[in-house]
Amino acid sequence: MRQAIEEVFILDVIRHYTTYKTYYKLIKSIEDDPKVEKRKAAQALARFMSLHPHNIAQKTEVMVEHFRRCTMHLLGGRAKAMVVTSSRLHAVRYKQAFDKYIAEKGYTGIKTLVAFSGKVVDPDVARVEYIPFQDSDLEKLYSYVRFLLTKLPPGDRGPVYRFDEEVALKYYRLQKLSEGSLLLEPGTTGAVGGPTAVGTGLPHGEKIELSKLIDIVNERFGTEFKPADQLFLDSIREDAVADTNLREAALANTQENFGYVFRKALEGLFIDRMEQNEEIAARFMNDSEFQEMVGKHLLKEVYGQIRAQEEKRRAEHVLPFRRVDPREEDKFKTCVPLMTLKAAAGGFGDVQSAEIDGWVEPRTQRTLRPGMFVAQVVGESMVPRIPNGGWCLFQGPVEGSRNGRIVLVQHQDIRDTETGASYTVKRYASEKTMRADGSWEQTSVRLAPLNAAFGPIEVSAGLASELRVIAEMVEVLAA
Repeated sequence: MRQAIEEVFILDVIRHYTTYKTYYKLIKSIEDDPKVEKRKAAQALARFMSLHPHNIAQKTEVMVEHFRRCTMHLLGGRAKAMVVTSSRLHAVRYKQAFDKYIAEKGYTGIKTLVAFSGKVVDPDVARVEYIPFQDSDLEKLYSYVRFLLTKLPPGDRGPVYRFDEEVALKYYRLQKLSEGSLLLEPGTTGAVGGPTAVGTGLPHGEKIELSKLIDIVNERFGTEFKPADQLFLDSIREDAVADTNLREAALANTQENFGYVFRKALEGLFIDRMEQNEEIAARFMNDSEFQEMVGKHLLKEVYGQIRAQEEKRRAEHVLPFRRVDPREEDKFKTCVPLMTLKAAAGGFGDVQSAEIDGWVEPRTQRTLRPGMFVAQVVGESMVPRIPNGGWCLFQGPVEGSRNGRIVLVQHQDIRDTETGASYTVKRYASEKTMRADGSWEQTSVRLAPLNAAFGPIEVSAGLASELRVIAEMVEVLAA
């Protein structure tokens, strides 16, 4: 190859060379453990993996994105790329995967073409041919051949394996190992192996349990393992503690029952962080003793940490008001209504009911008066003035100019995806123009956040008239 490249007989195809490695684990998905012919079954397992939809989809993404990023702009935008597959069936499957991926992404300017000789029979695609009843000869021929096949000798080719039902893909990762140029040094030689025996007899393959063969195949994708990095395990633990579903399960169950949920989720956490420490992640997937030891250790730590955090949260969570059952003459003097609405500090959403959820005595030095109420504000857009989840004291109605004031507003036709409530808290600003008769007309309203990470809500003149200003936020209540 080096000579052919130097003589410009072929292009230097190894100047830009990228290598990937596939990490995966197969599992036996049936209760039985049949004996299979080792060599042919191993080939069937390799074929099962190479044709697995997830494997093809992952590699399709890598190839298409590399083509778009590095190749398609060359030769005046007419560059092409070739994918060489191990079989015609692989070629068809990748062609289908390419077309699907390109369509889903909405890419233009990329088309695929598959080329091979002969026909392809895809065992996973059912083909039904409808035969008209008037063609009795064809129906008779079909029935004859169908029964004849059961009487013909099977031949000496040995068993044929397809493990679509017996084997499942447990985990998978496609990892880029290197990217650069390969050098072919002059004088460098290597050994080429060849057959060590000849003969014409058909081989009789060694029989082995399917489960043992799967273990052997999985071992080919293992790596030498170094001592586990405690920081990696700590990150796994923190991911588990932060997981909403795991938190809910830990708070609702004993440690033993929580373990059933935790062990199922733990594998996914290791896969998600596989790039940080491939060796320890691979060992966790393949070494049952190591998996049991690590799982037991992390189960205890995660469960204990979640429960401890919840106890601390409950101890520190003191509401800035006290619920009361007031006399009629005490209302709006010592207490105000608590509203069930969660004012959206991020934007508008679906309508949410606003009902009185009892009466409370807020911790405030202000003089209480009719029109005041307490409500919770959810969202980050008014941070730092109003924290996410903060309880605020509101006063309504809003009298005089609203410009520059933080108000609670509602609009049925304006939507925002941050919180999903129909109420929002923002700083109010409006623009007006004078009509010919001397009256003022509101042309637009701007509801501005205090957090620079969020954008304002612009309300046009057509919608501004339907904007309902409910109350002004007068105080953030402190616990």
